[in-house]
Amino acid sequence: MNKRILGIDMNDQRTILSYYSEERIWTFPTAVCRDSEYMGWSVGSTAYESVLAGKGIITDKLYSFVQKDRITTLYGTEYNSVTLMYEFLRMIIRKTVDNDESLLPTYLVLCIPTIDVNTVDRLYESISRLGIDRNNTCIISRAEAFIYYTMSQSPDMRNNNVALFSLEDNELTYYELKVQRKAKSTLVFADKELLDESFNLDILRKEAGSKLADKILLSCAERLFKNKVYSSVFVTGAGFSEIEWAQEFMRFVCNRRKVFSDEELFSRGAGFRGADLASEKPIFSFTPICDGRIDSSVYININRKDRVIAYPIINIGDPWYSAENTISLIPYNIEYLDLSIVPMDERKRKNVHIPLSFLPDRPDRTSKLSMHVRFKNAGHMYVVVKDMGFGDLFPSSGNSVSEEVALWD
Repeated sequence: MNKRILGIDMNDQRTILSYYSEERIWTFPTAVCRDSEYMGWSVGSTAYESVLAGKGIITDKLYSFVQKDRITTLYGTEYNSVTLMYEFLRMIIRKTVDNDESLLPTYLVLCIPTIDVNTVDRLYESISRLGIDRNNTCIISRAEAFIYYTMSQSPDMRNNNVALFSLEDNELTYYELKVQRKAKSTLVFADKELLDESFNLDILRKEAGSKLADKILLSCAERLFKNKVYSSVFVTGAGFSEIEWAQEFMRFVCNRRKVFSDEELFSRGAGFRGADLASEKPIFSFTPICDGRIDSSVYININRKDRVIAYPIINIGDPWYSAENTISLIPYNIEYLDLSIVPMDERKRKNVHIPLSFLPDRPDRTSKLSMHVRFKNAGHMYVVVKDMGFGDLFPSSGNSVSEEVALWD
């Protein structure tokens, strides 16, 4: 079977689809409509046309609808956010293949503005209904898509910092990427900042508004670029579909820098991530650190053959919303479990002690523990340690301890 890899970038305003190594792009407003005549579904611009013709009820800003887990009633039937998102994804994907099922994607990577676990869970549930293998799907942040897009370009474009301005209606976001090469690994960081200077794109329709918008962007760039060196700058989003209005901004960012405009940057970045997912061997040899990824490693210090070793539980760069681990331990002559949290700057490492006072009094090496680690968000993890007993001789007491641990202070 040929691997067809679909990258999707979604926010409230629009959803962009592109297939890896293919040129054609599809763009839809992020809206779905239940049509009254045949009780079917329409999406994107067609959905708005149905509403204007009085033939349907629309749910727009569908991404926020999923984020807030809303429910709506359409013609007497109740629909939750997962179902509406499934219908939207099903319809827009079919439009990319002209209903030829042999061309449906075998891999899908969905890129969204910000990662939060509840939204990701709902989106995965919607995607699962499409019939694509769960192992062939991935949800990433726009920051991560930016990393994969940049790391797929010529190396000279990332010798220094890389900047990205994303301009949507009432939303101006700045991303900054840098590559850190170590002896045994390469870390790629992408920071994100939602700027206060956002504006309605309608102001670009008039000359006075365009000049104001240009001045706003120029001021942001001057502040953000101060005392920094950049190899390249990217601009993306609906606001940069045309760039003639941003003359002063472009003149500033083009000064001794390579500048590129790519309206489908996030969708293409998702496609590069999908190519890596589909490959039998990893295409990329770096660790991404960004929204949706953990910026620290977690170890438990254990005794093995009379020496203390750091046993890895969570690795830096793991997706926090799916990162979890369960290990079994037999404590011997200790009062607590010793965890080490090691961030990128190893000088800021810290130790966390999980007390074992909940264990009943037993002879040495006659207790077995189960320790489970999972994450609440990128900066906080839950640690649950349970007494599992020791066979029939020492049954479990049912006791446990749970702690929420901050990765950084």
